[in-house]
Amino acid sequence: MALECLKFPKKFVSFLFFNLIFMKIIKGFKGLVVIMMAAFVLTACGGGAVSKGFVSSEEGRFSVEFPDAPKLSSVVQPSDVGDITINSYAYEIDDKNGYVLMYMDFPTELMEASDPKVLLEDGLNGQLQTFGADLNVEKKEEISIDGNPGLYARAIAGDFYAITKDYLVGNRAYILMMVKSGAYASEEEEAAFLGTFKLLK
Repeated sequence: MALECLKFPKKFVSFLFFNLIFMKIIKGFKGLVVIMMAAFVLTACGGGAVSKGFVSSEEGRFSVEFPDAPKLSSVVQPSDVGDITINSYAYEIDDKNGYVLMYMDFPTELMEASDPKVLLEDGLNGQLQTFGADLNVEKKEEISIDGNPGLYARAIAGDFYAITKDYLVGNRAYILMMVKSGAYASEEEEAAFLGTFKLLK
């Protein structure tokens, strides 16, 4: 049953995790990608604060619109910088097309000692270590939300086309990703998901 929550190929899942955990910055995460993939897939899926495709999370302090109701998963990952809880919402169209939103809190001390823009940049560049020549980042630009820094990217890995928006809000990271097979999501599809993400006060 848990496998129904996220069926993206393991190669692309590792791409996602490299993007969001900033592997170049946080040390002591040996084998993190393998551990995270296993933990995420094996975690039982449950409902969230979801009305059809609309998600409004008081705990996550955000709202966003999925095409349909996503599945919620949460896993705690121990590390040298403390336990990190990764909360994930995933909506799968099929095994090659889907939408994901994840958020997690990093230790305040780590964030205060780091440049947010460097964290975002290195997190995205970590994708290159995973895919090597298979990955082509076609577009990358700085963005923001309510004054908080972010990074927007479009990347191709084999037949998979991904559009991502990553944000750092204080010590919290938000990662949104759309994955399609054969082509990027249309402007309308992108606006209907990525464009609906808002921070709640």
